[in-house]
Amino acid sequence: MTRFGARLYGTWHVIYVVTAAAALYFTVLLGVVGTFSQTNPSHFVVQFAVVLPFVGVTVAVVKRSCYGVLAERKLRTSGEVASS
Repeated sequence: MTRFGARLYGTWHVIYVVTAAAALYFTVLLGVVGTFSQTNPSHFVVQFAVVLPFVGVTVAVVKRSCYGVLAERKLRTSGEVASS
């Protein structure tokens, strides 16, 4: 909702998505890591298991937004040609 209210397009949309995902990742990581002791050998495995979904979803959203920007540009240019 904030993204549309602020009219974030192009690079600013990517920056917004990456920083929002990073903030959520660190919040979830602190919640998960807080339940383990630092000497636990599975600590690295848990961090890895938490980071994978966040990276995957962030990359998917950024790719989706890039396709949306390209489609919007195509529609905008075809609309200008049609209205001329």
